[in-house]
Amino acid sequence: MALSARRSRPIRVCERDYRWAVRHQSFQPDASIVIQDAGGRGRKLLARLPFTDWVDQMHDTEHAARQLAAITPAVVRALIESALSAGWEPDAEGPAWRMPDEDAIAAVQVFLVAT
Repeated sequence: MALSARRSRPIRVCERDYRWAVRHQSFQPDASIVIQDAGGRGRKLLARLPFTDWVDQMHDTEHAARQLAAITPAVVRALIESALSAGWEPDAEGPAWRMPDEDAIAAVQVFLVAT
């Protein structure tokens, strides 16, 4: 099932259009990011950013908490690029491709260091 255009945002990465959405669950302190080809085809990418794990791995916890509150298009771009290099094939059929938590955290940490 394709992501709803009303509840997701567009992004273009590597000359390809995607849609993405953030899902927060009130009973869990993390955010799940769902990314899919803009046409609604192929496998979705699921990335989870656990708030507590991410904050614990950063040296400046106050800065990490502020950064974590905003999942920006630049963060989503970092996740897509990391997933593509790790083998996610957006055109492939099949179940959603789950990015390991440590890979998602590493991709975002690299982005934060670069900015």
